[in-house]
Amino acid sequence: MAAKIGICEDSPRNRRLYEHRRNGWTTIETMRFAVGSDARKVEDIIVRSWRSRLLAPVLDNGYGYNGYTETVSLQELRISEIWSEVCAATDQVMAGAK
Repeated sequence: MAAKIGICEDSPRNRRLYEHRRNGWTTIETMRFAVGSDARKVEDIIVRSWRSRLLAPVLDNGYGYNGYTETVSLQELRISEIWSEVCAATDQVMAGAK
């Protein structure tokens, strides 16, 4: 199993979360940002952290897919650990935005 971090517009016309659900993903947590670039910064911090710890993205039968670079194995990290990292990265980004 894998976890995925991602960003999308919070809008009724945005189908990104629907498409992810259709492809088998389950939304566990969401966080709203007033500025999209702050969400992107948080995502970048998390993905860089995973890769710096040599936590590889999860492939589908050895192949990449749309958004696979923002994934990590749940054998390596628990969901609660990931969410704690997201909250800490958000605090870091928001402190820098002031």
